[in-house]
Amino acid sequence: MTLSNFMLEMCQPYLGRYTLLIAAFLGACISFVFLNPLPSYLLGIESEAILFRTTTSDRLALWSQALGIASFWGNGGGAFVCHDFNFGRPHNSVLNVLVHWGWISAVCYVALCFLLLFKVATAASRVTKVLGASVLTGLLYSLVSGVLDSPMSQLLAIISLAAFWASLKPKLSAVAPSLLSHVIAVMLALGVITTCSYRLYDRWVHYPQQPGEIVDVKSIGMKTQFWVGFNCLENPDMP
Repeated sequence: MTLSNFMLEMCQPYLGRYTLLIAAFLGACISFVFLNPLPSYLLGIESEAILFRTTTSDRLALWSQALGIASFWGNGGGAFVCHDFNFGRPHNSVLNVLVHWGWISAVCYVALCFLLLFKVATAASRVTKVLGASVLTGLLYSLVSGVLDSPMSQLLAIISLAAFWASLKPKLSAVAPSLLSHVIAVMLALGVITTCSYRLYDRWVHYPQQPGEIVDVKSIGMKTQFWVGFNCLENPDMP
């Protein structure tokens, strides 16, 4: 709902008592275009109706399993799917960080979430509060789902967070950035590009679907992944 909230805030002086109705309309339009059913239609796949579950869908057992395999340093990216669990992800963003990258990363992740909450609570601008609340809503939903594992959700999360950061408008420093800071930024960017490219290549090699071929992943016992490739990369033949 970040885009709809931002558009709503920009038009606030002209909305009056129809604010909630317009917000709901904008949210429905964005959902139609980015989530369901337009993407399914464009990709030529069957669209599924949005379901509201009334059960935990074994979340408690899944979280217990995630805690059981957690370690201080973590098990490495993509490790959860390598275990014989019913799901390929913990459906909890904190546990996802904990299982894959350890306690230090999980504590830092939680600390950043609380820092975001503090920034939103103390923000003077209403636009900043709205954008920050949208990011917090996504983070709250990620505590009971695997929403942050989805590429589209991650893209929307990045856009939302970038919009929130831009709205903070920190004071500009009179001191120009040093050469060392530029070198560090470039090295970090190259590191991210290199590691992501390697992971993409690794998954592409073990991708069970040929161009133009449709594979029913669940029927052959494979765990659905939102990114390229379905199975544990350490054991590509694992069902």
